[in-house]
Amino acid sequence: MKKIITASILIAGVAIAGALYSQKDAIKDSTVGKQQTMCPVMGGEVDKKVFVDYRGKRVYFCCTSCVEEFNKKPEKYMNKMRKEGVVPENSPGDAKVPKRANHKGNRH
Repeated sequence: MKKIITASILIAGVAIAGALYSQKDAIKDSTVGKQQTMCPVMGGEVDKKVFVDYRGKRVYFCCTSCVEEFNKKPEKYMNKMRKEGVVPENSPGDAKVPKRANHKGNRH
């Protein structure tokens, strides 16, 4: 009888572990979206030389006019991309923190 109970507990444990593992993969996959290929403002093909780093994400545009429009209401366009399943790439590390001028000797 003890062997049956032990085997049942072992099987249940393996089943629960498998379910948790697959749930983890589902969550991981949901954060991986489509790569950005279209401008969030006008819908044209992006030019990788025209971009804005916004809240740690690099957002590409088709032209500089779209950058100006994005800057007026950035969350509107970020939400649009999220709804479309587009996940912007991370900004490079040095783009997150602006470089500061040397204030050595200043008294402020």
